[in-house]
Amino acid sequence: MHLAEFIFDSLDKPDPEVEQKWIEESQRRYQAYKEGRIQPVSMNEIRQRYKK
Repeated sequence: MHLAEFIFDSLDKPDPEVEQKWIEESQRRYQAYKEGRIQPVSMNEIRQRYKK
C-alpha cells in the first residue's frame, strides 16, 4: 500500500470519542438556541464579518 493511501484510509475512520463530543456540543448549542440564550447568525452576516 502506498503511503498516501494509508494516510487517506486512516482519515476516513471517525474517532468515536470525538464524534460523541461533537454530538454533545451540538445538543448543548441547540438547547441554548431554543432557550433564547444564543441568537442565530445568518450566512450573510458571517460572510460580512470575515470580509473585513
